[in-house]
Amino acid sequence: LLAVFLFSPTLAQASLQRTAALAADQSFGVGDQVNLGMFSDPRFYALHPTSVRLVIPWGTSLRNNDRRAYTDQWYALAVSHGLQPLISFWGPGSPTPREYQRAVTAAVKRWPQAVFQAWNEANLARQLHRNPRLAATYSKILDKACSKRCVSLPLTIVLFNDPQLIKWVNSFLRDYGRPKIWAFHVYGDANTSSNRELIYFMHLYHPRTVWITETGAWYRWHDHHNT
Repeated sequence: LLAVFLFSPTLAQASLQRTAALAADQSFGVGDQVNLGMFSDPRFYALHPTSVRLVIPWGTSLRNNDRRAYTDQWYALAVSHGLQPLISFWGPGSPTPREYQRAVTAAVKRWPQAVFQAWNEANLARQLHRNPRLAATYSKILDKACSKRCVSLPLTIVLFNDPQLIKWVNSFLRDYGRPKIWAFHVYGDANTSSNRELIYFMHLYHPRTVWITETGAWYRWHDHHNT
């Protein structure tokens, strides 16, 4: 399964030919972090999406605030439109394992039809760059919280050509094991109109199932003068 999520505020101008090349076992989705209007926009459905993705702070399920209310609305709209919700956690801050367990257990209960990612872009400096073992701990906690009730992904890795990234991934794998589903962000490849970084990681780790949960996309404005 290859799930491609295109995060863009410019759905109105995006090319609708993007999904034509998908294979039968692939899925296409869009993530909009701030606007629920896409769920009522026919241009969104013209892209033939099957999934939607939302990135939220790890403790959202425990806090009675605007972010949780927005997530509740987003989730309800996704389910009512037959779209698979994918929820990814991240900072601010790095919770203790007990704090993280309490939060994700509440999230699984609150949004039971969602797929969950333990941590978004965990290898970046502003996230868990210095602590791949903690990333592995979060991933195992989420797996246990989901158990047979939902699908869990350990984390998403931002791909770039850096030996320190390989070191980080290998440290994570020593503590977690081999994921059933790998999730990558491939902006670097999109910027160079290539698949070099993705192919390199595929050859290095031989993942059986890959989800690309964020990527860039080139689009052309309706007047075709600006790209």
